[in-house]
Amino acid sequence: MNKRKTIAFVLATVATMAIAISSGVMLYAATHRVERSNTTPSVTNISIDRRANNKEVELVAENELIDRQVYFSGIEDCIVDKNSVVLLENRKENRDFYMAYEISVDGNVIFSTEMIPSGNHIQWKPSNYLTAGTYIVSFKQMPYYEKDGEYIQLTSPTNEVEITVID
Repeated sequence: MNKRKTIAFVLATVATMAIAISSGVMLYAATHRVERSNTTPSVTNISIDRRANNKEVELVAENELIDRQVYFSGIEDCIVDKNSVVLLENRKENRDFYMAYEISVDGNVIFSTEMIPSGNHIQWKPSNYLTAGTYIVSFKQMPYYEKDGEYIQLTSPTNEVEITVID
């Protein structure tokens, strides 16, 4: 019975210490906020850098893209023949984002697309661009957002895959 009381006492002491440390950390954080001289917080907790040009400030300040995500299609290693196609798609979840692709081998662009509306795709036939062999192929996906008739590129991740073309 004495052992149980000791364990209970140790647990209560540890819990009390954890609460005291947490309270101290929160108090310290509340009283030692760092003020940034060149930024102004926006309504959505995004900081607008006053050093940016006016167009960049306007785009961020309007907050049109806050909480929006871009959905990318995965392209994996594959073996293709002369009839195989790879779907370069813009997923329907992207709603009003457009997607363009650049496909390159050894840093040389071998194929690029126009902007693809969401929910659509373009078929790319590797055998039209690559002879028989194994290649490391880079697929650069570039999402765009249309604003006032201009297209603004949002990001440009690249996915590298191994493609083997057979006869």
